[in-house]
Amino acid sequence: WTHIAVSWNFNALAAANSDALRIYVNGGAPTSAAFTTSGTLPTALGSLYIGDSRGIANGQSSSFNSANGWIDEVRIYNYEGGQALVQSNRDATAVCPVINNFLFNVGSQQASTCFPKNITITARGAGGVTLTTYTGLVNISTSTNHGTWATVSAGGNLTSGSDTGVATYGFAASDLGVITLSLSDTHAETLSITVVDSGTPTSATISSSITFSDNTFVIAPTDSLGYTAVAGRPHAMKAELYTTNGGTTACQVVNSYGGSKNLDAWFEVDVSHPVGAAAPAISTGVPPGSCNISPSLALTTTVPSLVAGTNNLSGVPFVNGRWDFCLSTTDVGKFVLGLRDDTGSSVYYSAANTQTVRPFALGISSIQKGATVNPGGTAAAGTKFVAAEDTFQATVAAYRWQSADDANNDGVPDAGADVTNNGTTASFKWDTTVSATTPITPAAGTLGTLGGTVAIPAASFASGAYTVADLTYSEVGSMTLQATASNYLNSGVTLTGTSTPVGRFYPDHFALTSVSLIAACPGVFSYMDQNAMSLAYSVQAQGKNNGLIANYSATLSYSPLATVSLVAENNNAGVNLGARFDNLALGAWANGQFLVNATKVGSFARFARAASPDGPYDALAIGVKTVDATDGVNLTALDMNAATTGNCATGSTCDARQLGGNLTTTAVRYGRLRLQNANGSELLAMPIPIEAQYYNGNGFTTNVLDNCTTITAANVGIGNYQQSLVTALPTIPAGALVAGKKTLTLAAPGASKAGAADIVVNLGASTLIDNTTTCATWGGTVPTPVAASLPWLQWQWCGATASKSPMARATFGNYRSTNKFIVQRENY
Repeated sequence: WTHIAVSWNFNALAAANSDALRIYVNGGAPTSAAFTTSGTLPTALGSLYIGDSRGIANGQSSSFNSANGWIDEVRIYNYEGGQALVQSNRDATAVCPVINNFLFNVGSQQASTCFPKNITITARGAGGVTLTTYTGLVNISTSTNHGTWATVSAGGNLTSGSDTGVATYGFAASDLGVITLSLSDTHAETLSITVVDSGTPTSATISSSITFSDNTFVIAPTDSLGYTAVAGRPHAMKAELYTTNGGTTACQVVNSYGGSKNLDAWFEVDVSHPVGAAAPAISTGVPPGSCNISPSLALTTTVPSLVAGTNNLSGVPFVNGRWDFCLSTTDVGKFVLGLRDDTGSSVYYSAANTQTVRPFALGISSIQKGATVNPGGTAAAGTKFVAAEDTFQATVAAYRWQSADDANNDGVPDAGADVTNNGTTASFKWDTTVSATTPITPAAGTLGTLGGTVAIPAASFASGAYTVADLTYSEVGSMTLQATASNYLNSGVTLTGTSTPVGRFYPDHFALTSVSLIAACPGVFSYMDQNAMSLAYSVQAQGKNNGLIANYSATLSYSPLATVSLVAENNNAGVNLGARFDNLALGAWANGQFLVNATKVGSFARFARAASPDGPYDALAIGVKTVDATDGVNLTALDMNAATTGNCATGSTCDARQLGGNLTTTAVRYGRLRLQNANGSELLAMPIPIEAQYYNGNGFTTNVLDNCTTITAANVGIGNYQQSLVTALPTIPAGALVAGKKTLTLAAPGASKAGAADIVVNLGASTLIDNTTTCATWGGTVPTPVAASLPWLQWQWCGATASKSPMARATFGNYRSTNKFIVQRENY
């Protein structure tokens, strides 16, 4: 066939790739295809046409949008998928399913001219494999050219002639290669059926012979379950003697046939009948309208001899040509009931369709992990069972009917019924799947994936049961196990069964991911109280195989949830400083993750100042700690304990995971900004030193690491002019401090302008300058310098709180002279 791979060649980072669509056909070289008159593709792809002669001109006709059925598969790839992936898929080949023959299931070879005969037809490939994808058209005919066809269980289209024996049928995908049709034939004759694929003459297959008779016992069910019985449940049936008097009259029951009859009875197994299954039994005398099984006759597959007086069923009470009896089995099966009267001059055979006996239900029991039996806990309460993605076992079995579980006698377990104490149907062997289904908790969560041996082969069952020892569930909370056996005994019947709640599943561990730690002065240090440290990480709840557990979420009301906190210690000193990150909003568990993303303005991390200067913390290790007091789940690879000195012992005393690993630390310092007083000639510009300082454990010293802090002239305010000084113009070099220093320069006021003024660098968040933000009382015109918003560099220059911006006094006309000064002291 033709295999086409279509690659949408697009990359948001590469404009040159944003206008090409490449189509690969049969391994050929790529060709550019444009879908607009300009020859380029628009930003939005829009409609992608796959056809035989699609033009690119205006007024394109949709009639060309055709592949004529030759294109089997189209794939569209993102540009980032890579050329190798496209080429690999382009060159891939597959084996098309080829019809080889058909399998017939005609049931009993006896049929009645009064009733349709069910025929099951299966499409098969080489080796007798059922072609579940077969959708071919078949021609059907009978050897006598008699009969009319109708659908019983088939999803495709059937066309049948009236009493010609000829029909055509197109298999539908939903048929999965198997259909059941009925054949009605009013002629007393023996015939065979031929089926052939319309395009494959070699697939022609002929059935075994079927004999349609005018005088037959027609056996049919009389209760609501029809031809599908339930193991262990009595099943009401009837046998009626029908005749057409050699075709001279319409079909009718022979009312004159009555009284006590001695008959032959047996059963014929279907090809799908389980080997070794217990034989069915029928009652030997049942009043009309009731169904019991005593006394009864256990049937065999041996047909009694065609000799009067060798009958195995005696005293059968026929009334007006009808006998009501009861069918019962203790096991599953698929068979045809046989009935014959050979006591008179005429021999009457039975005509019956195939009877399927299914289990009452599938059941799931013995759900446990070792000695731990499933407690049935939920997401909000209950004992824990198994960690997500860890293994547990469950036994899947097929069970018999029990009246206590079926109050309305409809063959379906009542809601809440426990079928696992009913006894198994010992011969159940059928491919069965196990899955996780609702109800689940948390109810608003996502249904997880059931892993392990979820497909149980038929051969695995023994005595109707199989224990799966390696099941896993990918989520937390609880779920319901469901067992499903589809198309049981090829009869179209689907068997299901569900468990009680299974849980509580919980995380196997937490994992620290997406770690980012950047100091406020990138890669160097941060000041205490500086809301500029970039800190991000994610704690993920994971299963045993490291899968993310989305239902571990506060918004879904899963409980219990672990608490997450930051810990920090400097140089393994054993003092936990984690609480100093005072403005870090830690958030909550959502979608299986606890996210901290303090990486943008307004949400940066901050290490708070203490009441008194402390530090420096130049080897500050920051870690994450989880506490799950209920289930004991913890982070993997613990390598830190902020409350103990030295290195903790992995697996014992470690209780946290360090961000970036145990070699990653950052520096945090208690800082301040200092201005120095200056004096000099009114004829010269005056330099005033600005210095960033940090507390080194004994006092303040220059912070030579500070190459980040920026102070501009606009942040400087000047006021309280004295004597003849009326103005002073500050200038500051552009850029940040260099090794913690920068010089503020005041322009020379000029001759006769001697005097002094107070200078402040406004580190606050507003332009307000008063005695609450500085250490001076401002008179006259109060300066309004632009706020630098650097409160972490304020200090207690006066008063008890570190909330004052730095000040200095500049004096012009009073310059230093060695013959005028004995001693000079500066306070700071």
